[in-house]
Amino acid sequence: MPTERVLLQAEGFGVDYDSTPILADIALSVHAGEVVALIGASGSGKSALLRALLGLSPATAQTRGLLRFAQADGGLRERRDITPLRGATIGFVPQDPQTALSAHRTVAQHLDEVLATHAPGSTRPMRAEQAAALLTSVGLTGELLPRYPHALSGGQGQRVLVALALAGNPAILLADEPTSALDPRATHELLALLQAQARVQRRGVLIVSHDLSATAHAADRVAVLAGGRLVEIGATAAVLSQPQHPLTAALMAACPPLTPPRPARLAEAPRPAPCARVARACAFAATCGRAQSVCAETPPAWRTIAGREVACHWPLGAA
Repeated sequence: MPTERVLLQAEGFGVDYDSTPILADIALSVHAGEVVALIGASGSGKSALLRALLGLSPATAQTRGLLRFAQADGGLRERRDITPLRGATIGFVPQDPQTALSAHRTVAQHLDEVLATHAPGSTRPMRAEQAAALLTSVGLTGELLPRYPHALSGGQGQRVLVALALAGNPAILLADEPTSALDPRATHELLALLQAQARVQRRGVLIVSHDLSATAHAADRVAVLAGGRLVEIGATAAVLSQPQHPLTAALMAACPPLTPPRPARLAEAPRPAPCARVARACAFAATCGRAQSVCAETPPAWRTIAGREVACHWPLGAA
């Protein structure tokens, strides 16, 4: 979406934990009205990148490169201290309602606390009205306000987390594995909700997930992460129909489709090197069937193939 306002932009972004490279050369953007899916296997660096975007990296972490967020006037501003942006500019949707929500507080109490933080001068009746409106905006009703988290279904709990993330009217939502504990129907409904936040409210949405087949169908673009580096970025339809990086193809083969027919047996999940080895060229070199010696020695350059960007010495579309 090149004509839309850029809400988040990383350029040459990297993170070191105690001088150990965890993320390197991250170039990623999220535009208004756009859903981007950040996909990667366990250990790929998804969580480290999400923490960095939220300003929650360990105190000993060092960052490199540029990280910019939208300003009220529409421009971009480089940010090192992201703490003031959480809630008002960046909304965060955690993974598990049962751990993110206090078991001793009702939905109304959770929403009231967040709303009071963003509107210190508001009255309790005003916040109660806003809380009901937030639940309506995520497809729930005010009947859930007096309930405790244990009385919510998985889908309802996840929608409450989205409502909490929306309480500060953020420009961008960052969702951490939001469908990992949901059944297929609840998964579809939640992804449709996040899509609507992008389309109707013109927010940017970044969904972090290991499940390419589920999450990518809700996304406009897909970014694939391996070993702390991005390896493929492109429009969802192009990536799903003809992946160019061998790791992307392996991730797709290991994910069950949302609709029948389902294969009798899925391929084994890919096992790229963990992100702590980010400096060692291609993280997939040790297990990729197309790898040659250069893959373990030299970081691949980005190239454009079939309408998307891919960092691979031997992409699937190459002769």
